[in-house]
Amino acid sequence: MAWGIAPTATEIEKIKAESADYLGGLNSVGEIDYSTYDKAFDFYEALLNRAYELGKKESNLGLVPDENGHYYYPKRKDDDHNDV
Repeated sequence: MAWGIAPTATEIEKIKAESADYLGGLNSVGEIDYSTYDKAFDFYEALLNRAYELGKKESNLGLVPDENGHYYYPKRKDDDHNDV
């Protein structure tokens, strides 16, 4: 877990903090300059937000888990070939 993030933070906030720590570390050891850090931080923050929203949207598409925890679309009665 990232330094300074509460254990009760949401999973997306924990991921964002870990990403920020990684980028900050690259900046602090001179692997990237501050301008690059700033641009990358903004880019990854927006990307993580989009991925999170997409995940929330796709989790409501009717996927169901099997006994192994893998998700699939259930076969519909009117669908003879659901082998996607």
